[in-house]
Amino acid sequence: MMAIISCTGHNDYKALFPAKCGDKWGYINICGEFVIKPQFDCAFEFSEGMARVCVGDKEGFINTKGELVINPQYDNVGDFSEGLALAENDLFGFIDKKGAFVIDQVFDRLIDRDVFSEGMIPVRNNGKYGYYDNKGKMAIIPQFDHVGGFSEGLASVLKNGKIGFIDKEGKMIIDPHFPCGPYDYFFSDGLASVQFYDTINGCYKYGYINKEGTFVIKPQYSEAYPFSEGIAFVREDEGRNIQGSDNVFRYVKAKGYLINKEGKRINDFQFDEVGRFSEGLACVRIDDKYGYIDTRGDLVIEPQFDVARDFSEGLAAVGVGGGYNSKSKKGYINTKGKFVINPQYNSAYPFINGLAQVVIDKEIGCRICYINKNGNVVAEWDQ
Repeated sequence: MMAIISCTGHNDYKALFPAKCGDKWGYINICGEFVIKPQFDCAFEFSEGMARVCVGDKEGFINTKGELVINPQYDNVGDFSEGLALAENDLFGFIDKKGAFVIDQVFDRLIDRDVFSEGMIPVRNNGKYGYYDNKGKMAIIPQFDHVGGFSEGLASVLKNGKIGFIDKEGKMIIDPHFPCGPYDYFFSDGLASVQFYDTINGCYKYGYINKEGTFVIKPQYSEAYPFSEGIAFVREDEGRNIQGSDNVFRYVKAKGYLINKEGKRINDFQFDEVGRFSEGLACVRIDDKYGYIDTRGDLVIEPQFDVARDFSEGLAAVGVGGGYNSKSKKGYINTKGKFVINPQYNSAYPFINGLAQVVIDKEIGCRICYINKNGNVVAEWDQ
């Protein structure tokens, strides 16, 4: 069963949100009113004016009027990105907003993503990886053992066991000579974190290269994360196993710190985790508590929360009580660190277009709610 709380004064607000009524899904506006009646077996968020929906076990797309513009006929589809969407039946291809295949269903795998990055998407065929562009052209013939997404005009590729970087024409800009890391290398703020073997100490270390492939910050870190807003989080030391009060040994990473693009430490703070910047703030963890730093690396919200998410539309979901697990209650703080919606939810997600989805556990199942920035429930249903 679904409850709806109506409101007025938002008739020109166009955002739509998937919501459930009984056993069917439709779409509500910011007031909680159904503007696309519940009729689908599943429904997802809109992207580029189109939303994925299910009828039975097949997926297709509707527009913002609720019209089925691409009939449910696929086993799986992805969100529209740069005008195209994944469409899968045994093989992968990409369709435009009229349902026509721009990239035929000939590929057996994507690279853990179904969206374009800078107009390019990686594909695999016969065990080798290449790229298609968003015009449906094979831009780079499959020839690599693995590839990453494009970032700042370059993408990492694996060839003969080493990582290099290519441009969008497939030209090797930085020759493959970096060892494989645990994640894809990519450029951010003009620099990329890559591994290099330290022959003196007999171990791999991370440093940062520029787009010519030259180290501008020498390899010296056990971990080095991407630059954002001109700063990056790094660790010098490896972690170690620490015995807890229950006599169980657990691996604990060493603390790290923030550096600028010259490789200089910007302050004396030591962190256990640093998230990405969103709306000028990044979530950080010190010991077992989370707070937030600004783009200068200064703590502007002291670590005090058991869980924390990125800021979105001026608010961030945080949890208190119960530690880092589902027992903590979540609410929302403003950029000053003050609760504007008190902790009361078992799960809380970012605000998007004025509403956020929250979850309240019940003895059996849970209740899903959309709330507005005043904390008022505009729609809810049991699940």
